[in-house]
Amino acid sequence: MGERDIEVPPTQSIEYWHALKELGVPTSLVIYADEGHGIRSPANALDLQKRVIGWFDKYLAAQ
Repeated sequence: MGERDIEVPPTQSIEYWHALKELGVPTSLVIYADEGHGIRSPANALDLQKRVIGWFDKYLAAQ
């Protein structure tokens, strides 16, 4: 998510992240500087892609 997101403000994402942590759900939150609802910077988009693929590898990999 981006710090300039007007669709889902960072405060709302932080509340959701905090609730997941309280419930013991493994979670992380990344707020990209100077980004809006869509991640446009190539460096940030690459970082996001690596994080999503890492999540899939960890939680959805064939057993």
